[in-house]
Amino acid sequence: MDSRALIAASPLLGRLPADAIDRLAEHAQPLGLRGGETLFERGEAPDALYIVALGRVRIDLAADDPHEVAVGDLVGEIGVLTGEPRMAAAVALRDTLLLRFDAVTFRRIISQSEAAERALWRKIVERLRDPGRTRRTSRTHAVAVLPLTEDADENGLARRLAAALAAVLDGHVPLIDRAAVDRDLGPGAAQARFDSGSPNARLVGWLHERESEAAHVVLSADGVPEPWTLRAARQADRILLVAGDGPLHTDTLQALATAGAEAPRELVSCGEQSAASRLLAESGAAFLHQCPGSDAGALQRLARHVAGRATGLVLGGGGARGFAHIGLLRALEEAGVPIDLVGGTSMGAFIAALHARGLTPAEMRDVCHDAFVARNHLNDWVLPRVSLIRGRKFLGMLRRTLGDGLIEDLPLPFFCVSTNLTRGQPQIHRRGELAVWVGTSMAVPGIAPPVVYRGELLADGAVVNSVPVDAMHALDRGPVIACDVGASGELALPGVDGPDPEGLLNAKRSKRPQLSEILMRMTTLTSDLRLKENVEHADLFVRMPVADVGMFQWDALDATIETGYRHAREVLEAAAADWPGDLPPPGFRTAG
Repeated sequence: MDSRALIAASPLLGRLPADAIDRLAEHAQPLGLRGGETLFERGEAPDALYIVALGRVRIDLAADDPHEVAVGDLVGEIGVLTGEPRMAAAVALRDTLLLRFDAVTFRRIISQSEAAERALWRKIVERLRDPGRTRRTSRTHAVAVLPLTEDADENGLARRLAAALAAVLDGHVPLIDRAAVDRDLGPGAAQARFDSGSPNARLVGWLHERESEAAHVVLSADGVPEPWTLRAARQADRILLVAGDGPLHTDTLQALATAGAEAPRELVSCGEQSAASRLLAESGAAFLHQCPGSDAGALQRLARHVAGRATGLVLGGGGARGFAHIGLLRALEEAGVPIDLVGGTSMGAFIAALHARGLTPAEMRDVCHDAFVARNHLNDWVLPRVSLIRGRKFLGMLRRTLGDGLIEDLPLPFFCVSTNLTRGQPQIHRRGELAVWVGTSMAVPGIAPPVVYRGELLADGAVVNSVPVDAMHALDRGPVIACDVGASGELALPGVDGPDPEGLLNAKRSKRPQLSEILMRMTTLTSDLRLKENVEHADLFVRMPVADVGMFQWDALDATIETGYRHAREVLEAAAADWPGDLPPPGFRTAG
């Protein structure tokens, strides 16, 4: 391992003068950790800080939001610079190699560069202020592919994934399986046990060399709880569990338990979609990829997810103004920008669900015309004890439009957001019946009845989170594009100075806000505060100029789509020079 090169490549330590980098390299000590092993505990004396050379470390700075650091990041710098006891525990998420710097030596060397010292303090402040904001999986280097069902072709998927990753990353991505290890190191080398001394050290060094020289590595194992499977699971930043239609491959789950692998698990479903929900629960996977064997686009999308270059799209709520999202999707399609996962609130959840099902913008327009313009699904009035409408007709429309399937069955990863009125917080839905949860996300309090779930009341997500960028950002997949169709200050009655308690009652019907609009505005005031924070989390934030469209002005469908399309083209063209992420910028194929 080239200690000097690693220090010089550090965003912070690389600012030091060359002689200081040389001195740090002289004093650096390599340290290896097994996956799940603790580097230091909260409250310990800060005797050293570290640079991650290979692997990943979890910092439990906030109890409900652990921070992850990857290759090139510093670990333990807060305690070393402040002299205070460790504020958090640090645990290796996978087999990890670090450079260790003695605290006293480090402080002496770093004090000779004011610029580097200031930069380190800035990093500390940023981490304390928002520990989750700096998380990005784009710097992960290793993924393990294991079978979850007995008919899974894990090696075939691993081979195709390695090729797709090489194209995405424009670099060398080797497939490492037991045969590859034995070919280079000799028969049986892959089965070296962790406690085997020299054979283990030789294999560890070989794996670190392969990972250091590659853009990414794909580790493939058959799931049998033998040393190679255990090592692949612990060497990985992420574990992909491949499922077909066969029975569960229980050996794999046993191997993962034996390995104590801390890396997140994700399910890659290559068989019937209906089995995905059951397999998610049985495997403990936190994310689902639908990847049929013949679908080249799905494989490329999987590669972008693994590489941390998946583009997430977040669509906000806003009633009829949400039709502008269809224009954005048309512009993104024409610009050649792939959308790899979608999420939304209220009307944004509905449009996002249509996209996740694979509908084109033209098909979305027709669906919206039938659902909102040609028919009225909001007129099953009831005695207003809890709401103005029963909501049964509206849910029926959603089931006809979106089907009776589950969120897990969608070709594209999807989530929607509702508001938990019982707890006063947003609730994210990534599993369960699609139509029900989209309908819940659209249930405006006072207009439609809240949905009762496990004794709690859920309603329109826009009450607390109209554009849920934070939910998408937390998935840590890559750049995030978000679209807001809200209109601040939309409730007004110009020309009335007042105070006039009956001003609204006496105003012309065409000028006064409707009861439904007043209710909606009242319930979304809290969401406005969160929106300001969400703007900062988005890599590209699009504000649609649709404030003049009424919340329930459904007949403005075509004009709103066109407005959204033309504005989105302008925004995308302006953003092309500084496009977020590492994928190609927008390049329109058709004339406007």
